[in-house]
Amino acid sequence: VDTQNTHGTGCTLASAIAAELARGSALLAAVRSARAALQRALRASTGLRLGAGVQRPFDHQHMRREAGGRQLGEGQRAEGELAATSPPPSASVAAVPPVVASRVDREALRRQLRLYAVTDPHCNQRSGRSLLQAVTQAVRGGASIVQLREKELEGGDFLRQAAEALVVCRQYGVPLVINDRVDVALAVGADGVHVGQSDLPAAAVRALLGPGRILGVSVKTAQQAAAAAAAGADYLGAGAVRPTGTKATGVIG
Repeated sequence: VDTQNTHGTGCTLASAIAAELARGSALLAAVRSARAALQRALRASTGLRLGAGVQRPFDHQHMRREAGGRQLGEGQRAEGELAATSPPPSASVAAVPPVVASRVDREALRRQLRLYAVTDPHCNQRSGRSLLQAVTQAVRGGASIVQLREKELEGGDFLRQAAEALVVCRQYGVPLVINDRVDVALAVGADGVHVGQSDLPAAAVRALLGPGRILGVSVKTAQQAAAAAAAGADYLGAGAVRPTGTKATGVIG
């Protein structure tokens, strides 16, 4: 699509793929559907004149209008229409996801949570081992569940390494949980996601994951614990109880 209105296309494409995966589409079908939707949005953005840079924003509202049955043809977008169709400042833009009840086997999960291994890139770097080596050593050493907590990895690298780690975990019958990145978890077919209080809300993550995948939530207060449980969390991580050298965080209590 020949247009300078391309700012935001990468994030939009990734979000569209994740949404299609959450709806149950196969990976290749999800990518194709998201790509086609983005191309339609780009074509509809050719007439926009927003911003002063070389790379201007495209019409982020197009997919919403299209989903609502209000698709407009190419050339029908007038200058300034994007602002006119955006919700007013007072309108709420955070949709409340429906409550999705977990169907995870809690008895099996209790057994899996006996020895929970969480990866740490700095520890691995100091030890001179890769993420895959760390996961392999953990499951061979008796870890009953593994969480990939890789805050500094770019999406593509995280996706590749998560897929490699999943192969090892499957060989040992150990669930693999992805920290924070719901898109990566869905793309590789991981067993679940763990989120904190500053990540996506637990209810939104549960809605994306569906009822069959594990959802863990970090909490520091009784109120946060109750809210996470009501949102569909399968287990809670409470802490830190003591200071730790692997994570800068406040101690509860």
